[in-house]
Amino acid sequence: MVAIVALVVIVATLGISIKLFQQYGQPEYAPQVLRYFDVTNTGISVEFEVQKPADKVGTCIVRARAKSGEEVGAANVDVPVGDPVRVTYRLTTTARPVVVEVPRCNTKS
Repeated sequence: MVAIVALVVIVATLGISIKLFQQYGQPEYAPQVLRYFDVTNTGISVEFEVQKPADKVGTCIVRARAKSGEEVGAANVDVPVGDPVRVTYRLTTTARPVVVEVPRCNTKS
């Protein structure tokens, strides 16, 4: 009986693991910030690269944060066809940013 319960638990765990990996593992879009520059009190420029399916147009969220951690600017940035794609974008901010990030990208709808 213990062996049957253990087998059921192992099969259920494996099934859940596969489902979660399919849902969250190895994202189709992989953005990486290469550099940010031209930092002012009203904006920041960012250069980032996106690994993605070559035949799809995408959209990436670009976000800037102040020293306090507060979000001071955000935008949806279009990413053209190709793989990888390198994009340079000027983000307008409401205060001086200290960091910029590209947390995620996906297929443009």
